[in-house]
Amino acid sequence: MPKFDFYPSFNAGEVSPFIDARTSLEKYRSACRTLENFQILPYGGVIRRPGTEYRGATKSATTQTRLIGFNFSTTTRFIIEMGVGYMRFWSGATGLPVTVATPAAWTTGSIYSVGNYVRESSVTYYCRTAHTAGTFATDLDAGRWVAQTIFEIPTPYATATHLREIQFAQINDIMYFAHANYPPYKLSRLADNNWTFSSVVFDYPPLQEQNTTETVVNIYPNPDTWVAGTNYILGDYVKPPAWVASTAYAVGDIVRNGTIAYECITANTDATFTAANWSAQNQANQSFYYYAMSAHRAGSNFGVDQAAGKWSQFPIPLNEMGKYSVSAGSELFPASTVGSQVELKWQKPNFYAEQLITGNYVSSTLAVEGGWDFSTSGTWTATIQILRVPSDVFSAGRIVATATRSGTVVSVYHPFHGWNDGDRICVGDGISTNNYATHGTTITVTGTHTYTYTLTGNTQTGYLDIYPENLTKMEIVREYSVSADRNIITSGTESTRCGLKIRILDWVSGSGSIVQKARLETDTKITGGIATIVGSGQINVDKWLGEGPRLQRNTKFWAFSSFSSTRGYPRSVAMHEQRLCFGGTSSQPNTIWCSQIDNFENFKTGVTASDAVQFTLAASEGNRINWMYSQSQLLIGTSGDEWTIGSADSSQALSATNVQANRQSSYGSKYMKAALVNDVLLFIQRNGRKVRELVYELNKDGWVAPDLTLLAEHITNGEIVEIAYQQQPDAVLWCARGDGTLIAMTYERDQKVVGWHRHVIADNADVESVATIYGNGTEDEVWMVVKRTVSGQDYRTIERFPLLWRTHLDNQTANSWRYLDGWSALASGSANRTISGLDRFDGKTVTVMQDGQAPVTRTVASGAITVPFSNAGYLGLPYTSTLRPMKLDADFEDGTAQSRKKRIHQVVVRTLKSRGGEVRTNNGTWYALAPTTTTGDQKIILGGAFGIDADVDVRQTEPYPMCIISILPKWDAYGNE
Repeated sequence: MPKFDFYPSFNAGEVSPFIDARTSLEKYRSACRTLENFQILPYGGVIRRPGTEYRGATKSATTQTRLIGFNFSTTTRFIIEMGVGYMRFWSGATGLPVTVATPAAWTTGSIYSVGNYVRESSVTYYCRTAHTAGTFATDLDAGRWVAQTIFEIPTPYATATHLREIQFAQINDIMYFAHANYPPYKLSRLADNNWTFSSVVFDYPPLQEQNTTETVVNIYPNPDTWVAGTNYILGDYVKPPAWVASTAYAVGDIVRNGTIAYECITANTDATFTAANWSAQNQANQSFYYYAMSAHRAGSNFGVDQAAGKWSQFPIPLNEMGKYSVSAGSELFPASTVGSQVELKWQKPNFYAEQLITGNYVSSTLAVEGGWDFSTSGTWTATIQILRVPSDVFSAGRIVATATRSGTVVSVYHPFHGWNDGDRICVGDGISTNNYATHGTTITVTGTHTYTYTLTGNTQTGYLDIYPENLTKMEIVREYSVSADRNIITSGTESTRCGLKIRILDWVSGSGSIVQKARLETDTKITGGIATIVGSGQINVDKWLGEGPRLQRNTKFWAFSSFSSTRGYPRSVAMHEQRLCFGGTSSQPNTIWCSQIDNFENFKTGVTASDAVQFTLAASEGNRINWMYSQSQLLIGTSGDEWTIGSADSSQALSATNVQANRQSSYGSKYMKAALVNDVLLFIQRNGRKVRELVYELNKDGWVAPDLTLLAEHITNGEIVEIAYQQQPDAVLWCARGDGTLIAMTYERDQKVVGWHRHVIADNADVESVATIYGNGTEDEVWMVVKRTVSGQDYRTIERFPLLWRTHLDNQTANSWRYLDGWSALASGSANRTISGLDRFDGKTVTVMQDGQAPVTRTVASGAITVPFSNAGYLGLPYTSTLRPMKLDADFEDGTAQSRKKRIHQVVVRTLKSRGGEVRTNNGTWYALAPTTTTGDQKIILGGAFGIDADVDVRQTEPYPMCIISILPKWDAYGNE
């Protein structure tokens, strides 16, 4: 009696050959032995994947390229093309590479860096090597420029292996990158065609333990001597070049002799310095440094550059920022530490500021970070203010200027002061009358770099260094008006380092034997900040370190950044609870650093809830952190274990005093980014062969990590090297294997749908990278890097599945179907016209589809073919989609049908909106399905022979859609062999 077997679903996907005999397995009848170039539908059937759309070639055909998705919103999205040493951007909206806006014209003498763009003779050029412009034709011939409109920025990543290992975390327009061999980097989107990529200079870096030895550090400001041809930036300081005997000097030349800068007023070649030929630019007690007024490349003569406005009009004092040399402890700063950061702190010379209440005065500025106390004494009538110098102003260094006096008018040269008429300033401390001191005088602005104020009762004259402060721009923290009837006691706390000052105003009188004074004390006993190591024994101060360096004091309070070339860089990064988190360096392999809340580049630790958090896993092995991901807790994968980090008290946010870590499993993870699929985290196990889901299980009250490749262990042969998650229209995890095969898993956990499918890109091409971004409407975009062999050479292209392909299938818009790989569109034109630009297909036979016409084939020669019709359409490479369900099975009175001889009489294939295709049994003759678009059962009568396997295969080789809902074979079995 004939048997009817029914395959009602295929959503268990392609399974391992080891499953062939597991007929009792729940998923056996919904599994496939072969599922190639079909995608699983979670509802049960399978649908033919679309062809891949050619979008362009990668920059380099010879090296691997990685793609990364960048979603700013559902309407603003990009694919990042990362190659060795570069980064490009592809618009999700247009599918085209982002092009550069019209750049500035090329100019001779300009300083150009890799990645700069210029316009010359109506052509846009990209700078390939850093240089100072000579003549454009010469520079072009030397390979310094290449004509290019595609927007590109340079990166430090030096090998294809490194590209694969990069991990990233995005917050709005910014994406942070981590790799074990490179400092953390930050990608910033300023506009669709304007991106920057730079190493992260932390406001406060993660730090190692503070020094506990007696080794001290002493630093002193040491700007470089000006050198011709050097690139300078705004704010640099230099020493003028030293005077050299018997050198020919012209009028206007500027030199340094001892501690005085001189301008030449009489040309000379003196063998000994003759003061009469020179005009001193500063006094002996003044600074002799010049301040860069703009970014520029130094010419051949400092005096000429200074006269051109590239340097300050006069020498001005150092603002205690910039370059310092290390006089003690220089062995701690070898060349191998260049680029890393260091914390330097000094014990404060005083912990208070005092001001007599005997007039309208202003105290010195007290550095405060933490608690402070204020009190007054005596009997007095005045108003007292506690003023705050904002943190950003305080951290920018001392405000410096040079001044001279004529009568009662003090003229100040203060580059880029940014102050306004009527602002009140103070100069000097306490009640000093030296150095043009004033304690609340208004200014008159006379220029971008100059202003004046009136000063009486002071006999000082000549050019002097001054340190003005703008009282108007300070914040009033407290204000008290007292009429000889009380004293003040108050306190406060400053969460970030700033300056506090006492200001006395509207003073009327004071009396009594008790001294009338105000006193401001701080809990801050040690103060300092962060510097960057820029050379052997040299540092650059990025934020003001305080008085310690100026006073030439030794300090043993120092700590190095946890990130450096000697201590290693973090290999993973994630955003968690409004914190930027890094994990795992070579010296601290299982440590996690989390920034302050909403202050992503500040890793300064403390005890408040918003302070940074540093935590080391109490693991039995020193396995490095390979990935991190944020859910209700921070999920962490090391090469040996999986962990969660969260709050010890779940009612409170994660903080330095509320943190705990728990090991959840011990499978170990591969060094690659995990993926969040719906609400479940998927990660790749250490050997690259298993995909596991990390999910919370209520019964265990913990996390479990079951294997999602258990039934398809063969599918990952070749090792997974990249993954990307497509959410719409169905949840699919796309995976690139190391052997170039593209595999995917349809995953709907709630419906118990876990099914794998393989995708072979036409011409046996390799898929080296895969990425996803939001798409138009209901379908996310899947992009990939495809490597083909063309004329014996590698040829890499960027391709994607076409937009809205499921919508076009549902709506039966046949002219929008795209079922060829590497396809590109054809515009309408004359019949038998030549189509060029097909170098990627040289020597290959392509299929041409023109609207309303049957497909034809053409062989590409010299990048071109001739198409027969005038219609629009598309062309590409054909591929085959194949489905083979599991073996037929039925229970007989004397046992199973397995291994008995069977013969299939007919096969009913239920299709949905499918055109064409073929079916066969036992690897025999192929029988055609309906050549027109068909929905419903298609019965094929077969004349198959008896065989033990009785396999059924369905395939589609034509450039048309196919959706298989079910397969029903009718068959006989006999014998008990």
